[in-house]
Amino acid sequence: MSSQSHKMAGPHPLSALTAACNASSVTKAGIAGCEEIELTGRFSEQMAQLCMSYDYSDVTFIVEDEKLPAHRVILAARSEYFRALLYGGLSESTQHEIHLKIPLKAF
Repeated sequence: MSSQSHKMAGPHPLSALTAACNASSVTKAGIAGCEEIELTGRFSEQMAQLCMSYDYSDVTFIVEDEKLPAHRVILAARSEYFRALLYGGLSESTQHEIHLKIPLKAF
């Protein structure tokens, strides 16, 4: 493979992790010439901040009159319920605000 720049397409909920590098070959182990991205340290803190922020959110849940920003892809990756709700062809899959009749404490 000729040398070219590789990066994740955006917009993406994890855009802070987008890495660009020049690679001369791709192996089973990954892209040769790219540095490993450290996912420890502040990663959990940054993900928590992202999840509680309207930055890059693509859906808002309304629970007990409280608006909660969320990220469809993260919820779908972590929960079969949200995967079905947000990507299963239900009316919620096209809504930007979704009312949930659950206690705020449960959310």
